[in-house]
Amino acid sequence: MIRLHTFSAYLLAAASGMATAQDATPVIVVPGARERLLATFHAMPDAPLRAMFLRCASDSSVRMLGLDEAVPCAMAWDALLRRGFNGDVNALLAWWRAHRDEVAAR
Repeated sequence: MIRLHTFSAYLLAAASGMATAQDATPVIVVPGARERLLATFHAMPDAPLRAMFLRCASDSSVRMLGLDEAVPCAMAWDALLRRGFNGDVNALLAWWRAHRDEVAAR
């Protein structure tokens, strides 16, 4: 299972455009980091990717996600949309509506 907080250092580098002057943590720009991280999500097995997406949707409905959580959630959305639903947003949303309560049952 992917633990979202373990991505934080890598994600800050991948999301270099999102850092502000007030950030205490310096951001190191790693060329190609975003593409490598996206490839990791696109290579994930279907079941863990769907579970992660459902957890992200559930968590974001009750609180604001930090950058270290929001970025992998966005990448999970992208990978699931492309691979699982052939780019059909309406199909992904229909699936989510049918399965969103599964997170609470776990």
